[in-house]
Amino acid sequence: MEHHLVIEAESELSRAHYEHAWELLHLAPEASRGTPGALKVKLRVCQERRDWRTGSATAARITSDFDLEYREVAGRFRLAHCSALCDMGFLTEARSVLFAVFKVWPEGREEVVSHPAIKNLWN
Repeated sequence: MEHHLVIEAESELSRAHYEHAWELLHLAPEASRGTPGALKVKLRVCQERRDWRTGSATAARITSDFDLEYREVAGRFRLAHCSALCDMGFLTEARSVLFAVFKVWPEGREEVVSHPAIKNLWN
């Protein structure tokens, strides 16, 4: 069961209050910050902030054993990271991140391969 502050932080995401969600997450007890809901909050905030380092470490904690809801958030974070790398011309690194997208979120494959921001990876 998620801690009430993690649940509240998830609610803040739905209103696009990313910084408030982050603050609530960090008020939750340490043990609650590694739950699937907390990881989801952290990834969404990291994506909004374009904090690829923290988000990548968080996304790495979400495996194929997680429910689809959480794997999709990790996949979408990694897709945004891949897109940012493409924009900067770091195609080798972007391909590596793309592999991680497919690994954690195979259900999103069709959406991912048609994503316009990563079209340079197919050349």
